Amino acid sequence: MVSVYVGLRFPVETYASYERFAVNDVILSLNCDSLKIAVAKKVKIPTKDIELIYCGRPICDGLSLESQGVKPGVTIHAMQKAPQKSPPKRPTITPEQKQKIVTQFQTLLSSHFQRISRPEVLQEVLDQFPGFYSNLGALAFLRDPILLSSMQDPENLEKILENYSILVEAAPMIAKVLKGAEKAKSDTPQEAYAGDDQLSDSSSGSDSILPSPATSYENRNTPRRITRQQLGAALALATEYTSRNSLSNIAQRNLDENAESGEQNPTPGPSTSSRAAPISTSMLNDVLSRIGTAPGSQQASSESPATGQAVPPAQQFAAELQRMREMGFLDDRVNLQALQVCNGDVEAAINLVFSDEL
Repeated sequence: MVSVYVGLRFPVETYASYERFAVNDVILSLNCDSLKIAVAKKVKIPTKDIELIYCGRPICDGLSLESQGVKPGVTIHAMQKAPQKSPPKRPTITPEQKQKIVTQFQTLLSSHFQRISRPEVLQEVLDQFPGFYSNLGALAFLRDPILLSSMQDPENLEKILENYSILVEAAPMIAKVLKGAEKAKSDTPQEAYAGDDQLSDSSSGSDSILPSPATSYENRNTPRRITRQQLGAALALATEYTSRNSLSNIAQRNLDENAESGEQNPTPGPSTSSRAAPISTSMLNDVLSRIGTAPGSQQASSESPATGQAVPPAQQFAAELQRMREMGFLDDRVNLQALQVCNGDVEAAINLVFSDEL
């Protein structure tokens, strides 16, 4: 015979506080009946409502204490057994009711089952059957369109009834809600459910992305579908706008405007299929005449009036060179030659650089 300690861990309504007391004359080769009798005298409850725990494991009534690892001087915890809950009553369903449920679900298409993913449709089912909130497995089954469609098979319906009976109870309501959602879609303008279908390939060319003046406020806030023709037209406009506003096209248009305003009878140059000649004949003749003239005759244009000394071209066109650097033309030698030929006209110099004629 040995002594062991028993710690009492009972609810307040059963036993007021925790207490640890010693139980003497315990025979380890016997079962735990003697320990339960000692605890029952302390807490005044039947021995059948007492459970003994040692090292985190319950002590079995039919085995000896020694076989379960109990040694002299150890502490065994005693607590009250939790009341056993009766298993939920399984609803009865007749073969006729089962066949009716299967028939209802077989009339639904795959697109109908997708309606359960809508919050308002799911909430309508949960309002009628709040038991889903306490059965997470059944709730996950309900929210999955693929699993929900398995109720079209009678064998699957039998397994669902065994594990998630609430789904079978709610089956008529679920089928009714899904069909009601389909009817609500047919009564609503197509734009309200545009996310359920793919982008249509064949749409009328007269459809407008913007709402008409007669459209109600609610419909104006509803997203409209964009056809492929409208998308292609928008991309074409964006491409044309980008190409028209590129640097080379802007410079070419400015040069053409200057040439039309400065020449009364321009001499046509060699025609090209890609673009017009960027330098006019009068401009080239003027540059050649200035180059062939003696330096003294160009004193007014090439000499500084303050000092009477010739100004270097790099200094004369310093501002224009800086502008060309800011626009991405970093070769000062080529830029300076183009500015000299074009007499300081930056736009014409840019066109000359692009023409690769220097």
